[in-house]
Amino acid sequence: MDDRRQLIDDSGTLDSSRDSSAVPGCNVANEKEENLALTTCLAIGVALLWPWNCLLSASLFFQQTLFMDSTIYAAIYTSTMMTTSTGASLAYNFYLSQRQSGYTKRVGRGLQWQAGVFVALCVLVTARHAVPMPLSFVLLMALVLLSSLATTMTQNGIMALTNVYGPGYSRAVMVGQAIAGVLPSAVLFILSLATQQDRQSSASAIVYFLSTVGVSATALLLYRTSSLRGGLVTPVQTTHVPFRLLYSRLQAIVLSIFITFLFSLSFPVFATATRAAVLLPDSQFIPLAFTVWNVGDLAGRLLADRPWVQTASVPHRLLAASVLRGFMLPVFFCFNVNGTNSHAGLFLDLLYLFWHLLFGLTNGLFITLAFMGVGALLDSDDQRKAASGFTNLFLALGLTCGSVFSYVVVFFLPMAR
Repeated sequence: MDDRRQLIDDSGTLDSSRDSSAVPGCNVANEKEENLALTTCLAIGVALLWPWNCLLSASLFFQQTLFMDSTIYAAIYTSTMMTTSTGASLAYNFYLSQRQSGYTKRVGRGLQWQAGVFVALCVLVTARHAVPMPLSFVLLMALVLLSSLATTMTQNGIMALTNVYGPGYSRAVMVGQAIAGVLPSAVLFILSLATQQDRQSSASAIVYFLSTVGVSATALLLYRTSSLRGGLVTPVQTTHVPFRLLYSRLQAIVLSIFITFLFSLSFPVFATATRAAVLLPDSQFIPLAFTVWNVGDLAGRLLADRPWVQTASVPHRLLAASVLRGFMLPVFFCFNVNGTNSHAGLFLDLLYLFWHLLFGLTNGLFITLAFMGVGALLDSDDQRKAASGFTNLFLALGLTCGSVFSYVVVFFLPMAR
């Protein structure tokens, strides 16, 4: 890192009076420190997506055990959770984007919040018999909201730092998120092969939640011991970076992020509605589809590091590719949606899984290239830090609009033949 960058003091702002060369770990000057910083970014990336995946994995437990299957709370759980999480993320991203300071504190604070939320979830599950169902529902949604705020806080802080450090650090965060996507879906698929149980136990739900506590604590420990916490950034930011300036520089990048997520959130609809003709029963084929998509997503994020890919990823080309990717969606209707395709067979099952792999790969590739390209399009580290909240705002907006767009896809599913 170049020596014009200064240390952030304990208040989360920069102290230019301190001599950065006198502080151990100030500069990522050797390979060991750099590897630790990259590992920390990877771990924080895992911690960003792991909580959401644990909540999804425990959905069946909440609906069947906590809310007794046939109640109104079980019926509205999934939609309410999605709305609460995406809505809170969008609002908090906007709030943080207007407060362009204290980025290093946000990372640690967000990870602490996340661990606390999932400890509280363990307590709620353990004491479920003593808590009335309506109150359990309210408390659960409150914890989902707090989890979303914690994730948003951590993501805002770490992306501000990685925008300054360089594209390699941004990519490490992106790869970490993909790993957090692959592991839970792979475990769910393996469990579907090993057991025929239809219900999740409270013990398995607690294990999900404790795993999030462990992942968040590990990421926090690495963050506190790495040079990232030193805040290698520019002198104290004295001016507010306006959205108009950031949009003029990052228009193609943020629109690529928005459009990519807008289309990507339709994949769970197809994954749960498409049946295998001969390959596997639904209880195993659906988790396999999720796993294949997540493997493709991870592969795309790893592929983004290739020089020839980066050379070809001009922002406007990336935007055009994200728009063209929307034409992949109609192809999903050609497969065995709702088990109604009379031409379904082994070849169509395999082709469907390949299409999921390709759809996931393009998601991971486009998103990673977009975030890796932010820093190079801006002139100062103040702009790069401010771009964290700006890009995350479009990410949250893409997820929110993607959730709404998925209902359009659901509407057309009965028409598939």
